[in-house]
Formats: sequence, C-alpha cells, structure tokens
Amino acid sequence: MLYQWDLTREPMDRVVGLFWQVRSSTEETQARAERLARGAQDVVGALDEAITKASTNWRFERIAAVDRNILRIGAYELMKDPETPASVIIDEAVEMAKRFGPPTRRRS
Repeated sequence: MLYQWDLTREPMDRVVGLFWQVRSSTEETQARAERLARGAQDVVGALDEAITKASTNWRFERIAAVDRNILRIGAYELMKDPETPASVIIDEAVEMAKRFGPPTRRRS
C-alpha cells in the first residue's frame, strides 16, 4: 500500500480500497497492514530524513521505490511498535526485500 501511494500519491483511503480489491487476508492482518501503511505515510517526511541520515554514500533519491518503502515501513515499525522485537522487524523487512526486490546476481 505504501509503495502504491508513493508511486501514485493517490489519497491513502483510495489506495487501501484498491489494494484490498485484489488481495485477501485475515481481518487482523488487514488491520495491521493498514495501520503500518497509514502510519508511515503520516510521518513520511521524518522517515525519509532518518533514512537519509543513515544512508552513507547513497542519496535517498537513488534508492529504488520498493526498497525505499520497505525501509519506511521498517523504520516506522521500529519507532512506533516497541512490542515487536527489532530482530523480527528487520527479518520481515529483509524477507520483503527478497520477495519484492530485484533478483540478486551471483558473482563468479
């Protein structure tokens, strides 16, 4: 949802509605996903600033859209969800990057 919002800048209510038209999940998962996407979108400026400060030798504008939004969700969850262990949040972010990011290339 956050990725779709980032690319289209449509109102989040519209993004959420369209998102769930083509996907299904439990009510609990839907609520959590929406809370994270809306929460991150609400503070996107602060998240982008924090990501920029943490990114050494890499301009924020060069971060791919998928990666940028995975970083945003992860950073938001780290800051706003103290009940979830940081190791779990980081693992989830890595798994999303593997699933949605480009395939890695093997070096010879």
